[in-house]
Amino acid sequence: MASEELVDRDIRQRIWQGTVPVAVELSPNEVTTLEKPRPFYMSWPRCSYLTLASNPVKEFFASFAPAVTDELWFEGPAGIPLKWHIPVGVLFDLYSNGELPLSVTAHFQSFPSESLLRCPGPNTVRSHFMNQLKESTHVKYGDTKKVNEMSMKETTDIWEGVAQANFDRFWSVNSKLIAAIQRAPVRICRQDKPFIQIPAMTKESTGDLVTLGSLLKQQIPEHFAKSSPSAQVLIHGVELPLDTPLEWLSVNMSHPDGFLYVIVLPYPSS
Repeated sequence: MASEELVDRDIRQRIWQGTVPVAVELSPNEVTTLEKPRPFYMSWPRCSYLTLASNPVKEFFASFAPAVTDELWFEGPAGIPLKWHIPVGVLFDLYSNGELPLSVTAHFQSFPSESLLRCPGPNTVRSHFMNQLKESTHVKYGDTKKVNEMSMKETTDIWEGVAQANFDRFWSVNSKLIAAIQRAPVRICRQDKPFIQIPAMTKESTGDLVTLGSLLKQQIPEHFAKSSPSAQVLIHGVELPLDTPLEWLSVNMSHPDGFLYVIVLPYPSS
């Protein structure tokens, strides 16, 4: 099938192996001891979700923090509540300004329900992931048959592959979802605006391939209509040529949920 010819296993594996160094500090307002705890350091897979680290974070800060009276939640740089359903790599590219490690504050209290969805536990993350996978599959193929027909074992394997950062386990199932696509599920992400989610055509009416640049020119003309773009574009932390075909990007650089996350940032000031 056409999409199989585009598959670059090496690129996929390199993306899967990508991690983000994270330094988690307990909110100063929630420290209940005289001594401030040191940060909790971890290296977290780019394709995973920060909320899956909740248990080790709770255990690490348990003797310094009040009892959890609400859900644990994380705050990013500049006081931004971090959405648990967005992959860690996307959060890093959006909010870190390229600085390592990603600085995160853990809160045991005062869950900001006006800004974040509730997440009672790992099963919520799994359910959300599977729903996102169905949504992206529908964009690509017009229905969710490929996901709905998964066996219980396949459903477990594809999720545990994400949760355990197990490339082979995930792709043993996800490879069965790959076929020729006419539309790519894309999320264009900016710091100060809602994500733009679109079912992007991979070919023009003329038969020419849609490129990353032509998509962005259509969706964010204020930054990409001119010959010299006024914004930086990252996918998995990499600045790619704008003439890269969208179909190739969707096949090889989408996140496990099936969406291609395109980060658009202002260029760093010199």
